Amino acid sequence: MLTAGVIDILENLGRDEPTVTGTLRRDDGDASRLLASLAAVHVRGIAVDWASVLPAGEKVALPTYAFQRRRYWPEPVPRTHRQRKTLDTSDWRYRITWTALPEPASTELFGTWLLVVPPGFGAIAESCTQALMQQGAEVRVLEARNQDDRVALAARLTQAVEEPIAGVLSLLALDETPMAGFGSVPQGLAGTMILAQALGDAEIPVPLWVLTTEAVSTDGGAVTNPRQAETWAFARVIGLEHPDRWGGLIDLPAQWDAATATRLTASLNSVVVEGGEDQVAIRVEGVFGRRLVRTTGSGKTDEQWTPSGTVLVTGGTGGVGGHVSRWLTERGAPRIVLSSRSGPRASGAVAMAAELAEKGSEASVLAADVGDRVQTAAMLDWIAASGPAVSSVMHAAGAGLAGPVDGMVPAELEGSLNAKALGAMHLDELTQDLDAFVVFSSGAAAWGSGQLSGYAAANGALDVLVENRRARGEAGTSVAWGLWGGGGMGEGLAGDVLQRMGMREMDPRVAVGALAEVLDADEGVLAIGDIDWDRFAPVFTAQRPSPLLALIDEAQRALGTTEEEAASGSALAERLAGMDRVGQDEYLTELVRTEAATVLGHSSAEDVPPDRPFKDLGFDSLTAVDLRTRLNAATGLKLPATLVFDYPTPVVLADFIRSRAVDEKSDYAMALAELKKLEAVLSRASWNTDERSDLTSRLEALGGKVRGGTQPADIDRELESATDDEMFDLVEAELRDVDFD
Repeated sequence: MLTAGVIDILENLGRDEPTVTGTLRRDDGDASRLLASLAAVHVRGIAVDWASVLPAGEKVALPTYAFQRRRYWPEPVPRTHRQRKTLDTSDWRYRITWTALPEPASTELFGTWLLVVPPGFGAIAESCTQALMQQGAEVRVLEARNQDDRVALAARLTQAVEEPIAGVLSLLALDETPMAGFGSVPQGLAGTMILAQALGDAEIPVPLWVLTTEAVSTDGGAVTNPRQAETWAFARVIGLEHPDRWGGLIDLPAQWDAATATRLTASLNSVVVEGGEDQVAIRVEGVFGRRLVRTTGSGKTDEQWTPSGTVLVTGGTGGVGGHVSRWLTERGAPRIVLSSRSGPRASGAVAMAAELAEKGSEASVLAADVGDRVQTAAMLDWIAASGPAVSSVMHAAGAGLAGPVDGMVPAELEGSLNAKALGAMHLDELTQDLDAFVVFSSGAAAWGSGQLSGYAAANGALDVLVENRRARGEAGTSVAWGLWGGGGMGEGLAGDVLQRMGMREMDPRVAVGALAEVLDADEGVLAIGDIDWDRFAPVFTAQRPSPLLALIDEAQRALGTTEEEAASGSALAERLAGMDRVGQDEYLTELVRTEAATVLGHSSAEDVPPDRPFKDLGFDSLTAVDLRTRLNAATGLKLPATLVFDYPTPVVLADFIRSRAVDEKSDYAMALAELKKLEAVLSRASWNTDERSDLTSRLEALGGKVRGGTQPADIDRELESATDDEMFDLVEAELRDVDFD
């Protein structure tokens, strides 16, 4: 009965994976039960004096088969001799910056674009329409209805798109009014979610671009439209989960001019810089691209931050709240109030309060939902009346609801936003003159995390709120955390998703130490996470490149190929050299099928048909990177992270691997591989008449270059100028070529 409680207490005290076992169970309390309990701790590496427990027994011979000499039991190691984790977090620190991009030239925009507009935003819709039409595009306008769900919107999209379109431009995020029935959810955020879902339901596989106005800050100043920042964070997850139908995010200035129109259309054409930008801010000064960079901090550490009054810790009865509260006692907090929706009913809450009191800080545990303004105000009034008023806020409350964008509903958005974003807004409004206002944001908002779209939106609001607080001279710190160990987001589906992406669990003691450094230096908005870039970068860019990571050296190294790595494929090349072309293809196809079956959990390569697309077999960005990693090891090559999407079947992928492994002393293999990629793109795309004509002309011209002969246009000119005799000679020659008699 006491086992669970003891485990909870030890974990709250910062003990990682404590070993706790009982010696009695209901109807199971004899000596064999005691021996089983001792065995349970023995296999966890804890020494047991078996000579004192068991009587002397008869010695028997060991089994006679040959042992593999692989030990499965951990060696007993005292908890005092365990390797300590480093306290240096300098390589955990990141921040978002905006880099100036080259001024784009005026560019022609082909095809028909669908402009989706919320009610009441006709002026900016007209500006967008004129900008697109001036660059050659046709524009259709669809006004969204707030009452439309994804089914209704999908039907309206199908009616609006009678012929293929080039892209969808959404202005829905501009509407910051509350959604009917879900007061904490902006209509623009919900509308963007429903639009992304409806485009998939209607099978309209074109890029979706989402426009906002002054929703992000490129210079660290205040943000005019903070609720639109939630859409930025949410939409980044759309791009990770559905790169095939994602264009990007563009933030516009409040006032348009001719340059704004040119910059907008250039961004839609993805020609702002080579490689394509998908997170762009257009300003009077120019065009800026969003980047993640390392940061070393401000260096302001002359004095330690010390709370002067009551510290309110929201989400204080959770794992992260507990770690932070213990640190607050070390910093001399006179009073700590732990609040959560469960309050004293939360497991371990009373014990936590007692522990804090023993360490010298008066402690209280309150039940309050900070997403409810009335409850928040009442809690702050009680704190002020019963002791020192709140001087610092540590906002660690939140709900990390995990799930794909396609499965999200407004109620789940509301659940994510209420405690995290709305709670922070209430605390911002109801407190004054604070020593510190710290919000616990997430990397899901900073760089994006698949399956965490609602959580990303909520945390995106926190970052902007802190930027606005600091712009008006108030205390504010937002830390976008990676993955905490010892509770919090490290548990459950969300933690599994993050670890598969390459986020390592941070030791809570080290993470709290990093927080202390941030507060001592009075830093604003930053990210702290232990990132395995060798895994994170390939997963993050598995289906499309991302300029977001362009300034992170470790990420670029993880995505690049060194001379040593390129030469390591010699063993495979030697093996293939002894085979003919058919044998090479069969060998590599079987290799790909075998590794793909292992990644997907199948027992045999027979479960992976050679001509079936990987996406139909269930591959996503994470399993794609797993396959790439296994093929790298099997072939000795450095294969691209996007190989599953660029080479969509085992046969096609095997052919690409062959081109990399076999030195054919020509450009043929590379050209053939690129042609196969182009064929894959052409097979799944749809074109309007103008686009089809343009592509056909370009391909015919390219074919002429490959043939080394005259171009189609040259042939036309020759025919126009030919004499009658020359025309008869040409016809006769052609008839002879087909054995015409």
